[in-house]
Amino acid sequence: MESLQIEKILSDDSLTKRDSLHSWEFQERLAQIVRYFIENDFPQLVQLLYRIDVSEEKLKQLLQDSSGVDTADVIAKLIIERQLKKLDLKEKFNDKTDIPEQDKW
Repeated sequence: MESLQIEKILSDDSLTKRDSLHSWEFQERLAQIVRYFIENDFPQLVQLLYRIDVSEEKLKQLLQDSSGVDTADVIAKLIIERQLKKLDLKEKFNDKTDIPEQDKW
């Protein structure tokens, strides 16, 4: 699996759709991608986590608290959690209907 393929998977609509983010299949697919990065290109994984805006402190804490759990699963869940928070914020700020039409971007 090449980095370009992985970036394409991570940039598809699945990361922006709440239903996809909640599906077990998506979480498993994401864990497989993370596992690939852990084994083959760890710096690329770090870069992706930074780009997705996953909290480094939270990741470290979760990894410490989750001994015996697959690291890729922990990271995948954290990515999904972060994406859900982004969707919540987007919905919160897109619900502003009291803005005059001429002031909207």
